[in-house]
Amino acid sequence: MISSLNPHRGGRAARIALIAVAPVLGVLAAAVAPRLAAAQQPPGMAAPGMPAPSAAPNPLNLTADQKNKMKAIQFKYKPAADKLREQMRALAMKADKEMMVILTPAQRAKLKQLQAAALQQQQMMMSGGGGGARRP
Repeated sequence: MISSLNPHRGGRAARIALIAVAPVLGVLAAAVAPRLAAAQQPPGMAAPGMPAPSAAPNPLNLTADQKNKMKAIQFKYKPAADKLREQMRALAMKADKEMMVILTPAQRAKLKQLQAAALQQQQMMMSGGGGGARRP
């Protein structure tokens, strides 16, 4: 997918494509993303990268009843959020197909290389092999 590339490493066409698609996807993602991670988890489980509910800070001093009601609201809207996520994915795929037509065969080959490199880097980061300085 073109949208997964770093715009600083792609060609001019890839950057233009990202600029065209990014605002739409960015608005949708910004509206949905904060709730998706929490809403995808069953009650009592933390979203990836988030502390477990029992260890989560509670600066509002929510009661157990309030927390349960919040979780119920998250689950209430989960289907709509899932639908939006699928619409975003479909939109990105449609845009990618249109943008691929614009690229020359050489540019498409280069794009594949860049995507593979970006995927490899992302996998390294996810596995903890980011290569940066580590804290003790």
